Amino acid sequence: ATTSPEPPQPRREPPTPTRTTWHLAPVRLFLDGEQVAQRSRSTGGDDNGEAEDEQDGMEPLKAKLSLTPGKHLLLVMAVLEPGNQDSQPLKTTLSAPEGVVTTSLEAQRSLALEDVLDVTTVENLALSADGSHLAVTLTRPAAPSPDSETWVEIRDAEGRVVSTLRGGEGSLVWAPEGLRYGYVVRDEEEADLWIAEVGGETRRVLEDVERFTGYVWMPDGSGLIYGQSDEQEEDERSFKRYRGPNDRWPGWRELGALYHLSLEDPGNGVRRRLTAGGESVSLEDVAPSGEHLLVRKDIYDATSWPFTRADLYEMDLATLEPRKLQRVTWFGSARYSPDGDQILIDAGPSGFGEDGRDTTLGEGPVNEYDSQLYLLDRGTLAVDPISRDFDPSVLTSAWTAAGDVVVHAQDQDRAQLFVYRSAERRFDALETGVDVVQGFAVARQSGAVAYRGSSPQKPERVLLHPGTTDGEAQLLFRLSPERYEDVKLGRVEDWDFDSEEAGTIVGRVYYPPDFDPQKRYPLLVYYYGGALPTDRTFGGRYPKEVWAANGYVVYVLQPSGATGFGQDFSTRHVNDWGITVADEIIEGTRRFLDAHEFVDPERVGCLGASYGGFMTMLLQTRTDLFSAAVAHAGISSIAGYWGQGWWGYLYSAVAAAESYPWNNPELFVGQSPLFAADKINTPLLLLHGDADTNVPPGQSHQLYTALKILGKEVELLTFDGENHRIMDRDRRELWSRAIIAWFDRYLKDQPEYWEHLMGTEEEPKG
Repeated sequence: ATTSPEPPQPRREPPTPTRTTWHLAPVRLFLDGEQVAQRSRSTGGDDNGEAEDEQDGMEPLKAKLSLTPGKHLLLVMAVLEPGNQDSQPLKTTLSAPEGVVTTSLEAQRSLALEDVLDVTTVENLALSADGSHLAVTLTRPAAPSPDSETWVEIRDAEGRVVSTLRGGEGSLVWAPEGLRYGYVVRDEEEADLWIAEVGGETRRVLEDVERFTGYVWMPDGSGLIYGQSDEQEEDERSFKRYRGPNDRWPGWRELGALYHLSLEDPGNGVRRRLTAGGESVSLEDVAPSGEHLLVRKDIYDATSWPFTRADLYEMDLATLEPRKLQRVTWFGSARYSPDGDQILIDAGPSGFGEDGRDTTLGEGPVNEYDSQLYLLDRGTLAVDPISRDFDPSVLTSAWTAAGDVVVHAQDQDRAQLFVYRSAERRFDALETGVDVVQGFAVARQSGAVAYRGSSPQKPERVLLHPGTTDGEAQLLFRLSPERYEDVKLGRVEDWDFDSEEAGTIVGRVYYPPDFDPQKRYPLLVYYYGGALPTDRTFGGRYPKEVWAANGYVVYVLQPSGATGFGQDFSTRHVNDWGITVADEIIEGTRRFLDAHEFVDPERVGCLGASYGGFMTMLLQTRTDLFSAAVAHAGISSIAGYWGQGWWGYLYSAVAAAESYPWNNPELFVGQSPLFAADKINTPLLLLHGDADTNVPPGQSHQLYTALKILGKEVELLTFDGENHRIMDRDRRELWSRAIIAWFDRYLKDQPEYWEHLMGTEEEPKG
């Protein structure tokens, strides 16, 4: 039985209960695998205490079904007695409002929320140095249990599983040569480190290490460098004196230390502490010669914008003497080149002063989230900004033995793989076969690249690429392929528009699976608006494909300020806080409505999360274009987020560079939705984790209170124990269904789903 996602007809009276009736016993009824009714005897009524007399004298069994939007499996099991003339054929009746429920025996169906929630996903990839074996860390929810299972599969180059680790193994790292690898097994705050070989022996080399932070191999495989944080004593007087804004972060007071572990001893090896004292350091890399370590020391200074920097040091492993290389602003990571003469660093455009900034930009702050690649000469300390004229924003990178660099970069609303050819000083794109590469691993010797990725119409899969420009990707395996065999997805098309102020604004459209251009559909507009684009991954936390499967046309746009479009575009994010973005979303929505007659302009909804939640709130103070809106973890008061969110002042170091509540009230007050709450007329659903440390839940509470006092249509849902993201499986399901139900209520004039989840004013739930 499929609840129809078609555009609604004019409002009808509430539907009569759906009943299924049959004339045979014994009989049982199942809805999606769960029994909802049964009768075990042929006379005297039914086991549900409800019976009626029919003309043939049989009492029908009846069940009231609550069908959420989507396709459901309705299974009737009955017993026929061969040779018994009184054993009648099965008769069923399904009663429901016309057009709301249809029946079909076809297996094909639309994408359901469970197809996003309850599937196996890849957590990590690790490729052996020669590219012959791939370790894949997988996670699968144990629905309906809230638990999940995580395991590691080691596969050969053809994708065949050769070994499976199901004992809690994680953090698998291949040795520099051969098929040895390390892995970690954790038990609460303690960790054991093991060394194993494909088809060979396994031995434990570290046992019960507290506060273990990670490890890397020595280049010759003779040992490991690992990290461990020192425990800090707590004051027993039950108070806390903060030592700076970052003292809100768990573990901030712990000091990181480095150790060398020799694997040449057949026992547990010899351990040597490498760093000590009152300063915390972390490991970046080990020199190819094995003679030096590359370490970083983070510097926080709340009195000096941008508040955080990193000092990069090289430590002599024999003498433990440090040599300071550079102080880097907006630092990401650093890695030695294969010959050890250069260091690859990713950092913001201003990481080394003006070197990484687009030369066409004027003075002033830029979007430092638009990460760049630099080469630091180890001898002269000269800096070469190799990606300054490369528009995609660098996400991660890795060297190959040939001295080239595999680069994972945000390219507009796609994330792709490139190879920086060091000799030619150019970036070559690899043909990946997916829109969004979500993680990758490089075989350092061969240059082959294993990666996972997806597209709007391609669920997650794992592929292997030889790493050459003319090479072709090989599909190793797909995740949960059997689940999607009968799923019909709607098409996805690009739809851009040219703004007079901003130039081309990129977007895309998701259509319902059975789209009919002669009908009129409600529209959902989705955006982020912060420093990053909304990429083209399949599913995710905001599954556009699921919304489309529920009868909505979905328009996603990438407003000014996003990375991946070049520094000129991304710098528009700085000190804007919605001034530009709100206008672009409104303009884009109106142009979309004008260009698509199958969308009903009276039934348009919008939604976003985090900075996108802020945009949802702000938009409703600027326009009555939308008929319903949803804001998850939105920011209603910029000043409140800036000072109370754990990372608020650091994010604002980019988004509100050198602006503060005392020197720029036009931004902190003038752009805060809370101070324009009286202009909001759109029914607004506010969602928040009640343990959100990034955007504190008070941001939603404040706007909720204001709108309630103003008598506006608003709902607030908070989720127990959840942080910035809703992680618990059941809470995430309810959160996702509440979004769809809210829009059904206002854009389809179908409040039944919302009332099923949340109750009514007279009988509320939650």
